[in-house]
Amino acid sequence: MPGRLKKVPFAKRVRLDEGLVEFVPIREPDVREMKRWQRYLKHSGNPNKKNAVEFASLAIQRWREARGSRADSLADLQHFIQDNPRAEVTVFVGAKARWRKHDRLIGILLFRRTWANNVYVHYITSHPEYNPGGKWEGSGIGTAITICLTEIAKKIDAGVIWGETTQNSVRFYEKLLGTSGIKDRLYIERWKYRRLNAVLKKKLQR
Repeated sequence: MPGRLKKVPFAKRVRLDEGLVEFVPIREPDVREMKRWQRYLKHSGNPNKKNAVEFASLAIQRWREARGSRADSLADLQHFIQDNPRAEVTVFVGAKARWRKHDRLIGILLFRRTWANNVYVHYITSHPEYNPGGKWEGSGIGTAITICLTEIAKKIDAGVIWGETTQNSVRFYEKLLGTSGIKDRLYIERWKYRRLNAVLKKKLQR
């Protein structure tokens, strides 16, 4: 009888104040957990929580549509690229809190490696209660997920990390990048995301 598939981390664990966060490929049990995020909207009109639930649902849908071109590990992604340098590959990463007994999935990242070897971010969000206005706001999970994203981009030497912002996420990106005036387009060149990766890792080591 075959054993259970081992979840190979996409990037090194990140330590937050509460404990270690690990980055693993999303599996069906994680999808079921994401669908339970809906319960955190009960009696809440918080737009950040609503966005988290909506983004999780859309990410699941896009992940399912990408069947056959999904990478479940960094090595898997690199094999796709070696086999076909112009391969479009979808990656769905879950940020797991090792210190929690329940609701361990505290963030998600869905991106696509494009044929031009850039990284297009479809969705990046945290658990509803880790969003602004939630019970665990300010935990640093957004920073941890960004470290994972930039680490993967470094490993495949992506030219650019790009995507769209929302009216609720743009302030996070402006603070993250130390700039202002970002509109609906996120564009982080190689030198910039490499520097960002180093700065964020140093910040969490303090």
